[in-house]
Amino acid sequence: MKNLYLFIIAICCISVNAQIVDIPDTNFKLKLLAASASNQIAKNLSNQYFKIDQNDNGQIEVSEALQVSYLDAGNYTNPMPYFSDVTGIKSFENLKWFSCEFNQIASIDVSGLSGLKYLDFQANNLLSMNLNGLINLESLDCSENELQAFDFNPFITLKELYCRFNHFTSIDFSPLVNLEKLSCSYCMLSSLDVSTLTQLKLLHCESNPISSIDLSELHQLETLYIGDNNIVTLDVTYSDHLQSLACSNSLLLEHILLKSNSFDVNGLYMYNVPSLHYICTSEPYRPFIESFLQSYGFTNVIVNDYCMLHPADSFYSIKTNLLFDNDNNGCEISEAVTPSMEFQIERNGESANVFYNGSGDFIFPSPEGEYIITPLFDTDYFNISPSSVTVQFPSQPSPSIQDFCITANGNHPDLEISVLPLNMPFPGDHAEYKIIFKNKGNQAQSGAISFAYDDAVVDFFNANPAHDISTTGLLTWNFNNLKPLQSGVIWVNMELNSPTDTPDLNSGDVLNYTASIISADPDETPEDNTFQLTETVINSFDPNNKVCLEGKKVLEETVGKYVHYIIHFENTGSANARNIVIKDIINAARFDAASLVPLDGSHPFVTRRRNNNTYEFIFENIQLPFDDANNDGYVAFKIKTSPTLVAGDSFRNKASIYFDYNMPVITNNTLTTVQSSLGIDDFDLNNHFTLFPNPVDDILNIKSKDNAVIHSLSVYNVLGQLVLTVANPMESIDLSGLTTGTYVISIVTDKGKASSKFIKK
Repeated sequence: MKNLYLFIIAICCISVNAQIVDIPDTNFKLKLLAASASNQIAKNLSNQYFKIDQNDNGQIEVSEALQVSYLDAGNYTNPMPYFSDVTGIKSFENLKWFSCEFNQIASIDVSGLSGLKYLDFQANNLLSMNLNGLINLESLDCSENELQAFDFNPFITLKELYCRFNHFTSIDFSPLVNLEKLSCSYCMLSSLDVSTLTQLKLLHCESNPISSIDLSELHQLETLYIGDNNIVTLDVTYSDHLQSLACSNSLLLEHILLKSNSFDVNGLYMYNVPSLHYICTSEPYRPFIESFLQSYGFTNVIVNDYCMLHPADSFYSIKTNLLFDNDNNGCEISEAVTPSMEFQIERNGESANVFYNGSGDFIFPSPEGEYIITPLFDTDYFNISPSSVTVQFPSQPSPSIQDFCITANGNHPDLEISVLPLNMPFPGDHAEYKIIFKNKGNQAQSGAISFAYDDAVVDFFNANPAHDISTTGLLTWNFNNLKPLQSGVIWVNMELNSPTDTPDLNSGDVLNYTASIISADPDETPEDNTFQLTETVINSFDPNNKVCLEGKKVLEETVGKYVHYIIHFENTGSANARNIVIKDIINAARFDAASLVPLDGSHPFVTRRRNNNTYEFIFENIQLPFDDANNDGYVAFKIKTSPTLVAGDSFRNKASIYFDYNMPVITNNTLTTVQSSLGIDDFDLNNHFTLFPNPVDDILNIKSKDNAVIHSLSVYNVLGQLVLTVANPMESIDLSGLTTGTYVISIVTDKGKASSKFIKK
C-alpha cells in the first residue's frame, strides 16, 4: 500500500510540472509574475488588466498563459533588470498584442502565434526574428536593432511597419500591398521602391543615402519625412492628400514639386536646405509658401504652379523616325518626313497626348517606366506600322529609337496654307510674314501659291524664295512635286505706310492679307486652301502677347471651324532662358479643346495635352538669348470654335508664359466676336446693283441700277476670310482662281457699303 501511495504522488507531481510554462530567462519570468490589475502589464481575454499568476505559486502555468491577450513586457523606465530571452512566449496562444521593447534580446521566435496583430521589439539587440505563421499581423515595430535583412513576403496583412535604425542596405517592401505606415529612417538604404504600397499614408525614410525616389503611386500619402539624403528633385505631385512634409538637412535638394490640393504650409518642415531654388505648388498656396520661405530666410527660391516640365536633367528618351513610303517598296531612312503629328504616350495607366513639332526628330524625355507610344492621324489618309510600340526603361537603352512606316490609304489630295505674322504691324515699319504650305494628303502635288495684299497701304519689299509672278497687290509662286506630309515656307517682307503717307496708315487701322494654294487635283478640304490674315495696326505692344489671326470679328459661318492663334514671347531678362513653357487653358464652352493642332514655332518644341483642356508648348533647352536682336520667339496653333456659338457670342483666349523658374508672364486676353455678316450694310445691294450670272463660272458682272460709283470690292469665303481684292473695280470681275463654293461680295460705293452672296461653280 505504501508503494501505491508513492506512485500516485509521483504521477501527480509529473502532471503538475507538465502544466508549467518553461521560461528560462529569470528576468522575463519576473516580468510576467509582476503583472497585476494595477500595473498595466497584461490583459485577460476580456481586455481587463489582471494578474497572470492567479494561484500565486510563483509559476506561469499553461492555463494561465492561455488567458493572456495583451502583454507589455517593455522595460521603459528601467524598473526591472533587462531580459534577453522570451522562450515560453509561444505558450501564450491567445496573445494579440505583445511588446518587449527596450531589452537585450538578440534573437526572437514568436512563430505560430497566429492571433498576434501587434508586435513591438523596438530597442533590443535583434539579429534575427522568426515570425512564421503570423497570418493576422497588422503592426510590427523592430526599430533600433541590429537587423541586416528580413523577408516580408508572408506579411500581406501588415498595415504598419517601423524598422528604423537598423542595418538594412536593401529591403523588398513590394509584398506589403496593404501597408499604410512605413518608417525605415536611419538605415543604410541606397534605394527605396514604394511603387506597390498604394495605400501608404505615412512614410518616414529620412537619413538614408537615397538619391531618387518615385512617389507617383502614393496617392493616399499624408505625411512624408524624407530629409538628410542625396535627393535633388522631390516630386510629390501625385500625393493629393499630403498634409505634412519634412525635408530638412537635404543638402543637395534643388527642386520640390508640391502640387497638392490639401497641403497646409504649417505642415512644412524645411531647415538647412542650401541648394533649394524652386518649389512648384498649386496657385492658391503660392502666397503661403512664399511667406514661409521668407520667414525662414530662403531668399532665392522661385515658387510657381508649373510642374509639367521636369526641372531635373536625368531622363531617358524616346526618339521616333517617321518614314513615308513614296515608291511603295518599303520605308527607308532616306524617306523621313517631319509632319506635325500627334502621339499618345501611356505610362502607369495614365496617358498624355504629345505633338510632333514638325521641325526634326521627335524626342520625348521620360523617367523610368513602361511606355506605350501610339501615333495618331486625324484623317484616314494613311496606314502606319507598327500601330504602337512599347518601351521599357531602364531595361532598354536610351535613346530608344522607334521607326514608323507610313503608307497611303487610297487617293486623297489635300493641301493647306496659313500665314503667320512674325512681328507686330507698326505704321511706317517693316512687317514680316511666314507663309506655310503643307501637303496633308497622300498624293504628291504641284500648283501655285498666291499672296494678296492692299497695295494702297502696303508695299512689297522682298521675299524668300523670290516670287514667280507679280501684279498689283498680288504675288504668286509655283511649287512642284510637294510630297505627302511635306511642307514649305515662304518668307515675305512688307513695308507699311506711315501716318504721313497717302493714303495714311495709323494705329487702329486693319490690314488684310489673303494666301491661297491651288493644284490641278480636287482638294478634300478646300476651306483650308485659303487663309485670311486680319491685323490691327498698333503704336505700342507687350512683346509677350497673343493674337487671333482671323481678327476681332468672324462670320457666323466660321462657328465650329478652325481659327488660328499666334503667341509671341520675348526674353527680357539678363541671361539666356534655358526652358520656356507656354501654358494655354482652353475654355471648353467656347472651343473644341480636343481639336487643337500646333502649326509652327520659332524653335523646336513639343506640345503636351493634359486634363482635357490644358496645353503646354514646351521649348526645352531653347537657350533663348537676351540681346534684342535674338530674344524673340513664337508658337502658332489652330483650334475649332464650339459649334454652339451664335452671332453675338465672343471667344477669348490668353496664355501663361514661363521662363525657366520665374513667375509666369500672362498675355493679353484676345477677344473675337461672332457676327451674322461682314458688317452692317448701309443699303440692300440688290436694290442698286444686279449680280449675274449667279451661280457663276468665271466672270461675275456687277451692273448699277442707278449709276452708283464703286470705290472698292472684296470677296470673302464663308469663313469670313478675304480671298480676293479688286484694286480698280470695274463692272465685271474674274473669279476663275476661286474654287467651287459659296462666297460673299462686299462693295463700298458712294452710297455706302453692302454685301451679297453668290455661288462659284
